[in-house]
Formats: sequence, C-alpha cells, structure tokens
Amino acid sequence: MDCALTAHQLGANTKVVYRRSIEEAPANIDELSIVQAMGIPIITEFSPVETIADGNRLISVKFDSRDKLSKMELKASRLIFAIGQKRAEDFKDFVESEGVFSSGDIKKMTVKL
Repeated sequence: MDCALTAHQLGANTKVVYRRSIEEAPANIDELSIVQAMGIPIITEFSPVETIADGNRLISVKFDSRDKLSKMELKASRLIFAIGQKRAEDFKDFVESEGVFSSGDIKKMTVKL
C-alpha cells in the first residue's frame, strides 16, 4: 500500500492488483483504508503473467484470475512489484543501482520524530 500511495501522490494513475482476496491481504488496515479513501482501485484475485513492451518501453501488463477463468490487460508505463511487509532474507544485501529504486520495507531506516 505504501507504493500505491506514493505513486498516487506523485501523480501516477495508480491501480493495485493483488493475487489474493482483500481479506487475505497482510496490509495494515489503516493503509488499506487510506488507499481506498484516495480512490485508488484495488483489483483482487489477479496475478501478473506477462508484460508487453515496445523495446524498453512498457505498454501493458497481462493478468490471469486466481481461478484461471478470466484474463485482464491493463495499459501501463510503470510497474511496481511490492512484495511483503518486511525485508526478505533474500534481499539482505540489496543495493540500489541506476534505474532501480527501493523504498519502504526493503530499506533499513530509522525515523526520528
């Protein structure tokens, strides 16, 4: 939800596509409420299966439904994979590089109030 809120606040036409039901989402209920209050659509029970590009430019993303009975394609110029509520051990040595931005749970951050 952090990624969706940030993208939306930066002016992106943001949509959340989630592979499970909203009840199964590990997202913080307050964050979920904020996303919904900001009018960001949350499409559930669809998973990405293919990206369509023209060279290095993303055109759209194709999705399959959880029950494999429906398909969906959304136009997109950017795609953000937001996975999990905490840094996975697999990414403990993650380093940003040109063209790659990380935020939220991947960062080891201390916020002083």
